[in-house]
Amino acid sequence: MAFLFPKSFPFCVEETDEATGDGTEYPFAMSLEDAMALYWINKTLIVEDSTVYSWTNIRGGGGDDSDCVATHSGSSPPAPLFSYWPDKMSEMICPPSPYYNALHGLSGVTTSTLTTMPISYAVYAILTHSTDIKRKGEDFFPFFTLQEGLNEGEYQTERTTVAAEANFSGLISEKVVRLIINGNTYETSLFVGGAPDDNRISTSLSGFVTITEGDSRAAE
Repeated sequence: MAFLFPKSFPFCVEETDEATGDGTEYPFAMSLEDAMALYWINKTLIVEDSTVYSWTNIRGGGGDDSDCVATHSGSSPPAPLFSYWPDKMSEMICPPSPYYNALHGLSGVTTSTLTTMPISYAVYAILTHSTDIKRKGEDFFPFFTLQEGLNEGEYQTERTTVAAEANFSGLISEKVVRLIINGNTYETSLFVGGAPDDNRISTSLSGFVTITEGDSRAAE
């Protein structure tokens, strides 16, 4: 028998005037159908990163500045490295915590103008989503954040979809994150830069970080 629940979600979704959209923790204005699919159906999500990021590192103290173009191409395995998500839809009716955190290992290769050959790094992506949902009119905004860490040789690059958390040097943002649910694509910005104490000037960010449906939760 298919799982049935008398409401759209097992928590209240009320009209809100809080900040939603690009750069917030509620970036995607979804239809009710897609918001429900993200909450109930999708047990795992797959992250694919294919991006090119450029910056200048300011040496200072008489040292030569260095320009860097770092390209990363990789994807997460079919399932997260760890996850607290239930296997069945009926197990989703309890309050969200401690569910919804998933660490994805992005296997792939980083190439950089600061290195002479492609280097494989252990890159991470942390997704947190659907812990609660806001509504504005007919649009539903699921909680959704993405954090990534990439290593380009001697440099570390941090990325986030939440503007308030982007305490980076050389901050730059582009609308390169796309979430595909039920064949519909939702996009938001990725905020990218170096460690706060880096002396960095970012120049460009292109490509996509694409998040798609993975394994489905059992309808029971």
